[in-house]
Amino acid sequence: MSGDSWQYVLAGVVAAVAAYRVLSHMLEQSAYELEFCRQAQRRRQRRNGQGSSGGTAATIRAESLGKLALHADYRLRRAATDVLYDSAAGGRVARLAVTAAVQGSDVERRRAVTLLQALAQSAGRQRRLARAGAIEALVTCVGARDKELVLRAASALAEFVGHEDGAAAARFRQRAAAAGILSVVASVLERDTDAVVVTVNANIARVYAQRTQFHGEMVRRGYLAALLRVARRAGADVELQRVVMESMVRLCTYLGGADTGTMQLEKLLQGGAADVVAACVRRDDQGVASWGIGLLHEFVSRGVGTLMLARRAGLVRALCRRLSTAKYAYTNQLVLRSLLCLGSASRVAMAEIAEPPNLRRILAVFAIEDADAHHWGIALVARAAAHVHTHVWILGSPLPRALRDMATRLPQSMRATLLPEIANIISRMCHSAALAPAHAAHDELAETCRLLMASDIENAHLAAIMAIINAAATSRAFVRLVVTDRVRVQLLDMLVDFSHDVTQSYAAKGLAALLPCALVSPDTLVFSGTVPFLQGVCTRYADALDMDSDGSLAGNENRAVNIGRTNAVASVLLSVMPIFLATETRDRGHALAAVRTDDAYVALFSFQACLLAHMAL
Repeated sequence: MSGDSWQYVLAGVVAAVAAYRVLSHMLEQSAYELEFCRQAQRRRQRRNGQGSSGGTAATIRAESLGKLALHADYRLRRAATDVLYDSAAGGRVARLAVTAAVQGSDVERRRAVTLLQALAQSAGRQRRLARAGAIEALVTCVGARDKELVLRAASALAEFVGHEDGAAAARFRQRAAAAGILSVVASVLERDTDAVVVTVNANIARVYAQRTQFHGEMVRRGYLAALLRVARRAGADVELQRVVMESMVRLCTYLGGADTGTMQLEKLLQGGAADVVAACVRRDDQGVASWGIGLLHEFVSRGVGTLMLARRAGLVRALCRRLSTAKYAYTNQLVLRSLLCLGSASRVAMAEIAEPPNLRRILAVFAIEDADAHHWGIALVARAAAHVHTHVWILGSPLPRALRDMATRLPQSMRATLLPEIANIISRMCHSAALAPAHAAHDELAETCRLLMASDIENAHLAAIMAIINAAATSRAFVRLVVTDRVRVQLLDMLVDFSHDVTQSYAAKGLAALLPCALVSPDTLVFSGTVPFLQGVCTRYADALDMDSDGSLAGNENRAVNIGRTNAVASVLLSVMPIFLATETRDRGHALAAVRTDDAYVALFSFQACLLAHMAL
């Protein structure tokens, strides 16, 4: 081949490449222009709220768009298809599809629903489809017997009720509910066994269950029983079970504490809800387990089926394994409250909670900053601490530090409930003599006990005093950490406060327990405690103790009960008198002479004599 021939060949190749690039560029520009026109049309429709009339769909013939929709270039094909769909969604095609979906033959209905499903996948077209009546038509198709028709109609309807625009989605949900979607989905969940169909309809049910305005109607239509049947049939389908359990929990929260709500929950238990809950809690999937815990909490917090669930083997262990030390472990408080309800209903369950593997997981919750979980954890540990073997685990956990922090930072609304529980934990741990050396090393517990003594909650005072009494018998080193001058003054003030007779009795016992520990002297107990107390008694009950007065105890039951309690306190205080008299004999030579020199003891002997006389009468 000559040189000129090679030049012609090379020129032809260059020309072909140039032509190809020019044509590709032109096609690409056409795709860009079509996409721009489509976006401009959408903006105009959003701004004006009108369907597509004119614009790109009017200037470009349908035949040309059809050819472009079959082009090899993906972007050009997609742009042409979107323009065709946009023109079909708001025009005659959409109205024909709605009519065919309702009145056509089975084949026509499937084709029409398939078209509506394709059109509904774009959020921008759904408003125009809704105006054409697509939602009502799809609701009708969901109730059909044709599996493919039901599946496609439910999928298309899910696009409407899950619209990205919240206001539009609310309107679509209302229209579907008015068209009867709730009754149709309930019947599908009850009768259908196809997993795909049930899953799509369960997703629609979840969308409605997430809105409280539909809860009443869903409960009346039997959604709880229908969803429970689906949950029992779900088996290994984790996604379906997650959707169903979420819907059940949300509907159960609507029931409240009324008698009708209790009846609904009891029906669920009769339908096998206990088996479903236990299976879900043991699931490896975090979503299924979390909603299973939520449903369990709905039952036990209302006292429905608590004993039945507490007897489920391995349920307590599975719940403890769900406790997490993550920063945002939102299920911890549900798990702890459920464990508290189960343990309160069954001693066996509480014993299982107190086992070291389970108790360690519960105590680990106090290492994270979660106030709500701490509150329920305190109430649970206060009951588990009744088992002596738990004390060594409690002392070695972050709980003592958490108790001190909670005693200082609890909100006022929780102080009356939790401060006594904190004091009960300390009181029970001080009852164990084997842990006396460990108690002496815990300044946090001693500081917490002092804070409880200074609180304004009477039950916290009582439990804190009981902790001092128990520690006086088991760990005197710990008592020395707790009892300061301020604590002694608080006990003496409680002793002479006649407005709280139970606290008065505990204060007397606490002071009597401190005497052998040398933390209160006999002189202080007698002259600052016993004598002011008896003087107050004689002043308060002067008419009742005077044998010649009309204020006798006969016929006044309340007064007799009060003075009987006062006598119990006096008995505790007088029980230490031999120690005081022995000290007086050693120091002053003759005890009775020392007693007679103090006029205050006249009240002591007159109180005892008059009270014995009244008791004899």
